[in-house]
Amino acid sequence: MPVFLLAFCFVFASQSSDAAPDELKNIIQLNDSASDPLWLNLLQYDVSRASPRSDVLPGGFFLTENGHQDPLTELLTFIDAVYAPITDDPNTHAICRYPARVLYLRRALDVNDLPELSCPDYDAWSGYGRITGSTLIFASGSLGNPATFYGHILLKFTSNTTFSGNTPRQTGRGNLLDTSLNYGAIFPENENAAVYVVKGLFGGYSSAYTSVEYYEQRGDYVQSQDRDLWEYELNLTPDQLELLVASSWELYQQENTYYFLSENCAYRFAELVALATSQDIAFQGKPWSLPLDVFVDLATMQGSNGQPLIADIERVHAPTTRFLSAYEALDDDQQAALELSVRSALNANQPYTAAPYFARSDISDKDRAEVVEAALLYIAMIRSQDEDGDATEDVTKLDRAFLVQRIRLPAGDTGIGLNDDTRPPHDGHRTSTAQVTYLNNNRLGGGIELRLRPVLTDFLSLSAGEAPFSELSMGDLSFILRDGKVRVQTLDALRITAISTRKTGLPYEYKPSWRLRFGAESGRLAKDGDLVALAEFGYGHAFAPTTNTALYGMVEGRLDTGRDIVRAGISVGALARIDDRVQMMLSARGLVPVQEYKQPTLQSEFALRIGNRRDSDLRVISRYENDHILGRTTEFGLTYSWHF
Repeated sequence: MPVFLLAFCFVFASQSSDAAPDELKNIIQLNDSASDPLWLNLLQYDVSRASPRSDVLPGGFFLTENGHQDPLTELLTFIDAVYAPITDDPNTHAICRYPARVLYLRRALDVNDLPELSCPDYDAWSGYGRITGSTLIFASGSLGNPATFYGHILLKFTSNTTFSGNTPRQTGRGNLLDTSLNYGAIFPENENAAVYVVKGLFGGYSSAYTSVEYYEQRGDYVQSQDRDLWEYELNLTPDQLELLVASSWELYQQENTYYFLSENCAYRFAELVALATSQDIAFQGKPWSLPLDVFVDLATMQGSNGQPLIADIERVHAPTTRFLSAYEALDDDQQAALELSVRSALNANQPYTAAPYFARSDISDKDRAEVVEAALLYIAMIRSQDEDGDATEDVTKLDRAFLVQRIRLPAGDTGIGLNDDTRPPHDGHRTSTAQVTYLNNNRLGGGIELRLRPVLTDFLSLSAGEAPFSELSMGDLSFILRDGKVRVQTLDALRITAISTRKTGLPYEYKPSWRLRFGAESGRLAKDGDLVALAEFGYGHAFAPTTNTALYGMVEGRLDTGRDIVRAGISVGALARIDDRVQMMLSARGLVPVQEYKQPTLQSEFALRIGNRRDSDLRVISRYENDHILGRTTEFGLTYSWHF
């Protein structure tokens, strides 16, 4: 991405603040103002191409037919347009359609004689000039939906005022009626997931900015999709904020070509923030653009006042995370009361009876309210996950029981479930990893493994703001150097594992665990071999003995192009987080060929991470394999990981 600069053009002394259009156009051509980085960035020109052109598709964003590839003609035409007579509908005038370009004329070219014009549509969209701040929002990812694997970004413009018609009403710091901006691919509603991934990777969709009031975005992402939102308030000056708002208006509803891994929501919102702040968001130099990397870069940047560019971070809990946080905050008696009351409310054979806990004289109203509010959060979680409406009857029963019970208690939100110490998403390991491992194999001897994982969250990651006990990687590539030879060890196109533990004894809270892997690998632990394509899948269950541990078991299957085409078996594992500095995993599985009975191939792996730096760690690994033909093989390794 090109560096975004708020560069001011140097103009000759002959220019006056009241320059007529023809004079101004002469000065623009003389000073090559159309090459000013600010002008090019306003038009979203990609100057890295041999023939620079705009990323915005031809259409209403440009005044001229070739505006997407001729910035000079577009600028000269814009000069004529801003001085053109005002029609009956001011919203169609260039001053109202392109407020960011008007700011360019005033700030970079010192043009002060533009016509005074009221712009009803832009004024309403931008809060009648009462926008006081901006917030970049990270929506957490979901392993169950390819479109949300790596999260998403939204932009919100904060106003302390909302409106009834044109009448302002003070509301405090921000409100759900704030204007928000989204960006995403335009695709059919029921698009197949595999088709979406392929077309998204290769530019098969167009994309656009859309704008709605923030409560709609929050309702969609939080209530409907059950995803956390992390709101990063930006430290912008009034001039920077004005430019950000104006440029967003120009881009609203304009279309680009969408690329899943590069020119996506992260790339486009990074462009907007960089345009306003004159600071490049470079995604740590990577050729791909991940939403989380935007916030990693923002955390290293400063505002014009020398303070961090991120002024504040707030979390909006999804129903599931809010309920689980509330449940963990309850003491043992409260948890037991909640579970007993829920089961009574769901029992169709008898009227609802509150748990005896509520009648105890030593229990305060606040303690009772915490239990009931946790129950209401539990109901909200069920609603958010009930896509098919199968739980509607149970939700009605629960509502009837706990809403009445809550009304009988003193008013006021107890805040249960809001006080947690979860790290913000940018504060974990960075999203890409390079590793070097020294290996010692009892059959094959020593070797060096080099591994590149462009997109990675694994069981040993220093996680932040994401689902625990999960792994997600794409494009995972490793080479082995041994006996003077180099060969490809693994190439995983996609690897996903979701370990979901039961955290309560309540219905609807539990989800199964599962894993998918598509890729290729060469050989087995005991023998180097040819590269074989594979697909693996697993389905099972898990439980958590403690908050920071998980035990799981799965039924697994494997298809490959090797000697045993189809294999099936079981796997078990244990995951543990001692603290931020120490994390471990242990797994074992046995697979048997389906075509004919043979003794199972047994495999196990142990791995330990040491260190809590965001950019590096040390890992110790041990692998074991018992093959009915090749016998027993062990391998030990020491890994240095660099996260970037």
